[in-house]
Amino acid sequence: NTAEMWGQGQAASDSACVRLNNYFCIKTPYKEFWVGQVGRDSREHAHFEHPVFSTRAFARIMRSYHFKHGLQTPIDIIARYAPSHDCADGGSYCPNKVSRYANSVANALGIEPHEPTRLFRSDGTIDLAIAIPMFRIFSKVEIGGKFVLPEALIREGITLEQEAYIAEHDSLLLGPMAARHIPLKRSGPIANAGQIMSDIANSLGEVVDF
Repeated sequence: NTAEMWGQGQAASDSACVRLNNYFCIKTPYKEFWVGQVGRDSREHAHFEHPVFSTRAFARIMRSYHFKHGLQTPIDIIARYAPSHDCADGGSYCPNKVSRYANSVANALGIEPHEPTRLFRSDGTIDLAIAIPMFRIFSKVEIGGKFVLPEALIREGITLEQEAYIAEHDSLLLGPMAARHIPLKRSGPIANAGQIMSDIANSLGEVVDF
């Protein structure tokens, strides 16, 4: 499901995932839709009502990888998120270049591919200083071109994910380490939605019909 960012990558405006408001090319879960998902394409990529929900879903995936599956390094995360066999219709993007993808993530974070990203703090909250470059490089690889994910979209998606997780589990942690936490405060359902969409359109370099 990965757009090639090295060489002749897809232009952002041509990416099917952009049209799906899905800036991480996230697949539809087996049992139910993601929060904010309104459909899916023929390859099971989720179609979101608003891009913020794709960021929320990505944050939830990263939480599951970290706490449930113990995947904390770029190489381990990418091996599951974008395995070599999962690519665009068996065409020019196959196989996925797991090592190059992992190197790109590691470089964006200033670490080695086998070092932990430290995306999550000990209390289960997401470290925005790490999340912003990490989420941006994932979306850039998936979308291609010169796409830059707006910081406001990252912050809002993470807030949605953390609030929802607390409501569901009364904690941001999993298992015996769990402890109570106070939910994050938000200003509305999707704060600054207009500015977020404007920033996205500017990043894509054209007016995009969202």
